[in-house]
Amino acid sequence: MKSLISAFLILFLAFEVHSQEILERSFFSMKDSVNIFKYETFDLWQLNVRGEGEGFYWDCSNMLFIPVDVKYEITKYKDTTPDFRDNAFMLTAYEGESTEKVYELYAMNDHALLIRGFGIINENGSNVYRPYDKPYSFLRFPWTMGSSYSENHQFRNSKRTYMASGTLVLPGRGTYRAVKIKDTYPDGNSIVDEYSWYIDSIPYPVIRVTIS
Repeated sequence: MKSLISAFLILFLAFEVHSQEILERSFFSMKDSVNIFKYETFDLWQLNVRGEGEGFYWDCSNMLFIPVDVKYEITKYKDTTPDFRDNAFMLTAYEGESTEKVYELYAMNDHALLIRGFGIINENGSNVYRPYDKPYSFLRFPWTMGSSYSENHQFRNSKRTYMASGTLVLPGRGTYRAVKIKDTYPDGNSIVDEYSWYIDSIPYPVIRVTIS
């Protein structure tokens, strides 16, 4: 069994530390644009991956991270869809020397954090966007710790559980309020448990541990 972390180190500091039993939309704040760089590690001993409850202190400051040649940019998106006009953002991936841009479109309202579709902008500037038939909810608001919900969706059939909350320390990047979400889903003949840490400064996982 192999465990893998992909850690995304955020290029700004903002923190306030206290526990929160119910996850609400107000937990998150976000700047107009954020750059994220990808790292990987097998150095898991500082993380209590399966721990549940409040008051955790996840200290990653001494973990060994290996840089990956992938950069992400999160930018707020002025959507033409009335329901998402003021709460949408786009995650764009830049890999190596590729001139193509792969992106995902998200929205966050008072009820959920949603992925709505994905697309590719090729080297000629042509944009091919593929929306999902319905959005997939990564998080629900308000969401009580320990509770779960199931998503039967073309993106993924999964069970998502709000597992834990506490403080997350990222190496060289500061200290943040954080919550941990467990996502269980089938992948071929395997069942995958994916653990994601979200911080209060960005509605996207900053650490993801996948166990299959």
